[in-house]
Amino acid sequence: AKMSFREAAAILQEYFRVPVSHQEIHRWVQEAGKAREAELESEVEAVFERGEAPGSAGRSAPVVVIEADGIGVHLQREQAKKAELKLGIMHEGWEAESPAKKRFRLVNKGVWAGFLSGQAFWERGAVRFAQRYTCEKVDRIVINGDGAEWVKEARRHFEGAEIYLDRFHRNRALRQGLGFDPALLNRAMEAIQSRDLGRLKQVLAEALGKAPGEEHVKRVRDLHRYLQANWEGLLDWRNDTGTLPGGARGLGAAEAEINHVLAARMTKRGMSWGKQGAHHMALLRCLDAEERLSQWLEGWQKRRWPEIQRVDGRHAPRRVIERLSRKEPQVYLAGHLPLLASAVGKSELGRRLKQLARGVPPSELVSRAQPAGWGKPILPIPKNSA
Repeated sequence: AKMSFREAAAILQEYFRVPVSHQEIHRWVQEAGKAREAELESEVEAVFERGEAPGSAGRSAPVVVIEADGIGVHLQREQAKKAELKLGIMHEGWEAESPAKKRFRLVNKGVWAGFLSGQAFWERGAVRFAQRYTCEKVDRIVINGDGAEWVKEARRHFEGAEIYLDRFHRNRALRQGLGFDPALLNRAMEAIQSRDLGRLKQVLAEALGKAPGEEHVKRVRDLHRYLQANWEGLLDWRNDTGTLPGGARGLGAAEAEINHVLAARMTKRGMSWGKQGAHHMALLRCLDAEERLSQWLEGWQKRRWPEIQRVDGRHAPRRVIERLSRKEPQVYLAGHLPLLASAVGKSELGRRLKQLARGVPPSELVSRAQPAGWGKPILPIPKNSA
């Protein structure tokens, strides 16, 4: 899940002396991803089709932040050349990784992803939320996204959630629409920071009159439509009246998590995927991002390969001899050596095996704690044999 299949095969060969092909490793990953997908589908079906309440950890939090974004993944052997892989990150805030407070990490991070429709994506997100939190113990749900329609579908699953436009996408749209006039761009940024959306509308109207050409007019109009569609989420979430976690920061963790969880393994160095293979890899990468992959794999392997009860080896020879003593050797060998019934049975090997079957009388098979020596050789060894 962290390196290419060829690199994994090379490491297994070089350091562990385990010869395995990269195709076999790919097959292992697909089997694990398919099993994980079945688990997630079963959880969603239990909640949304059978109305069962998922087991919950019962956590409480002043604020739960959910950030959603997508990344384009190159496809191979598919009708489309590219598809969007969706990623959701759920957390309770930020904490410093060092005393200098230059790097921060997300508190109690949860991750889910996949090639999913908007509805399927948020169904999995809602199940993930219910597994972690008691709804009545969460004061505020904040959702951050790029303004896409599938992000706004979150309202159907998180009642009362606040949806904000991601600062990265908002500022990029402003630069694309007003980049021809830096003064207008700065005024638009200042209007948002001062929470004066009326002044922002005036800047956009003024930009239409100052646009130097049709292409710039089109960009200003596209910007106006984009901001209007996300008007309620333009402002900083920390300035609204509501509960805030300690050390609250600006939203926008999705960009870094997209790179860390998905892009680092799935879009670098010209990688391309089958759609199902990419989906399965994304599921395993999410487990790894939550530091649960090893634990999940251990449980999956135990379910797949149940532990075999150990047999006392001291009694094994006696049991084998007892079973053989109740069988005619010729019948036993014919039943356990399909070779004798094939064309190979006419070869020198087949002839020798038939002689062996005829040459072991049942009386030679005795039941003892250890195998007894044979009374005489089964096959005479020719003097002139090599």
